[in-house]
Amino acid sequence: MKDRIKEYVQDKGRVTVNDLAQALGKDGSKDFRELIKTLSLMERKHQIRFEEDGSLTLEVKKNMRLPSRGFFMPIKMALALLVWKARRTTFL
Repeated sequence: MKDRIKEYVQDKGRVTVNDLAQALGKDGSKDFRELIKTLSLMERKHQIRFEEDGSLTLEVKKNMRLPSRGFFMPIKMALALLVWKARRTTFL
């Protein structure tokens, strides 16, 4: 069911829970309860996201990158010291 939810949300963009339930044929009380549990689990795993207006969207994964400027200096007090070109230091 998770794959069907992802495909539907990807095709439609933003959808409401009621539209999703009708599209998947989960209008009955037991089926709707199962759908809500699945959506809750998917939200906890950051696969979907509930927007402020109550609609659903797919979660966009952001690529984590290391900074391209600066250099590491090993020190005793921390694992490393990252010195930025803008004179900003960060302890790691």
